[in-house]
Amino acid sequence: LMILEMTFDQAKLYASNGYTLLLPGWKGYFNWNYKNKELIFKDGDYILNENQLKDKGIINRNDWYYII
Repeated sequence: LMILEMTFDQAKLYASNGYTLLLPGWKGYFNWNYKNKELIFKDGDYILNENQLKDKGIINRNDWYYII
């Protein structure tokens, strides 16, 4: 587990390079959707695409971390 303070755009870059991301307070994982070229959130069968994530305000978060 590696904790970094990174912006939404930096988090997208890490995800696009294969890292699985996490956010405090969110139960699930953020990954890159290579088909649609966007960040997605998954918790079991519950999936949010990047536009839905932006609507939830995660674009303003800077407390992303990733699993190594």
